[in-house]
Amino acid sequence: MIDIRVPATLSADPRQATEETRRFLFMLVEQLNKGLAELERKQTAQMVQVQTATAAAVEANNPSSKWNEIKALIIKSADIITAYSEEIAADLSSSYVAQSVYGEYVQQMENRLSANSGGLEARIHDLETINSEWYGDGGGAEVVREINGVVKAGVLYYDDQGNPVVGVEIGQRNEEGGVVTFDKFARFTSDRLSFYDAGGNEVAFISDMKLIITQAEVTEIKVVDLMWLGHFRLETDNGLAVIWEE
Repeated sequence: MIDIRVPATLSADPRQATEETRRFLFMLVEQLNKGLAELERKQTAQMVQVQTATAAAVEANNPSSKWNEIKALIIKSADIITAYSEEIAADLSSSYVAQSVYGEYVQQMENRLSANSGGLEARIHDLETINSEWYGDGGGAEVVREINGVVKAGVLYYDDQGNPVVGVEIGQRNEEGGVVTFDKFARFTSDRLSFYDAGGNEVAFISDMKLIITQAEVTEIKVVDLMWLGHFRLETDNGLAVIWEE
């Protein structure tokens, strides 16, 4: 509460009156600051209460949240836990060797297939070697090209609500002479198609009727009507034109 009191009659002495006025103003400013601080504290407390109540209401109406809460309680308080999982695996391989006066070419390919209750996975390893005097400075050299690929189908990850996300993921990494020439992967789920670079960064995706890409480049155009943007049509029969059509 702010209690502002009117000062008593000022002294007849001008110096004394000035000092009394200064003290009054100082007291007034101090009381106002305290009152404003108290008001701000109360408003902040009310905002926190409203936000907490709103979050609680949203949480209560979220089926996934309730599901995760009860699931966590059951697991943490469980007296008996039974876990069972099946998994099968198979290793397939092939080899090819070709020799001539120009050198030797060897290819070895392996494919490891595995499956469990969460999905399927295929890991492909292709190793090719050329040993020929045509490489190097005439003295011959061995050059190796290696390709590693993976195909996954099933549960790829769990979302923020703890729900499994089912989809397909395809990745490939190429090396030639010890130098990485290609390293990317793509992921397809029921609501999103995403493309990732070697660092795992999502560089483009299609979702919710949107196509998002970090960079677009058209190297050759073979159609007259390249694209529609709402009512705007991109025409390329004579350069590039943007035409509005109803």
